[in-house]
Amino acid sequence: VTYDPQVDAAYIALVPLPAGAVARTHALGAWLIADFDADDRLVGFEVLDARHHLPAAILTTAPRPSDPA
Repeated sequence: VTYDPQVDAAYIALVPLPAGAVARTHALGAWLIADFDADDRLVGFEVLDARHHLPAAILTTAPRPSDPA
C-alpha cells in the first residue's frame, strides 16, 4: 500500500508493478478503481478519499510517493 496525502489516494498493488504495467482501469464505484494489465489480470486498486475508506494505521505507515525508493 502506498498513500499520497496531498490527494488523499492510496494504491494497493497486488503484484509488483513496473512502469506502464496498467493497461486499463475500471471504476468499481465513486472511490474504488481496479487496474488490469495487458493480459487482463487484476494488478491493483486505487482508493480515492482514502482517509474515509481505509484505517488510519495503514495510511500513517504507508510509503509516500515522495519517499525514496
